[in-house]
Amino acid sequence: MTMGMFDSPRDNALHLLASSWGEWNGDVEAPMGSFARIQITSYELEDVVANNADILAEAELLNLNELVGHFLLQTDSNGLEYVFEMSENEVLRAFSDLEVEYSEWGSEDDDEDETYPCGCPLYTFDAAICTAPVVDRHA
Repeated sequence: MTMGMFDSPRDNALHLLASSWGEWNGDVEAPMGSFARIQITSYELEDVVANNADILAEAELLNLNELVGHFLLQTDSNGLEYVFEMSENEVLRAFSDLEVEYSEWGSEDDDEDETYPCGCPLYTFDAAICTAPVVDRHA
């Protein structure tokens, strides 16, 4: 079985399907990790199966009806992967909250990297405007 770190073939299948069927965001280096939401209705199941037979075979999922539902998936910086089954509204709310948290984390990271300690913008060093002593410039 190729499940790896998953609790079930369903969770493995959802992670494999999420790249083509789900909506991903985040980064495994971020505190909230990378995350996805995936929704498969009973009406979509036939299409999912028809277009992803190789993925489902790899996951060794026997009961394809287990894919029907609303799921939030997360991968943390240790490579641990989690699958949460929730109502549609709960998944949408959790995904939105994670997007906001990720955006704020990314903004904090960007703010720290915009200038050198002397105040010069990154990647545009100009010795004529830098106020740092020559020995301290952009080491």
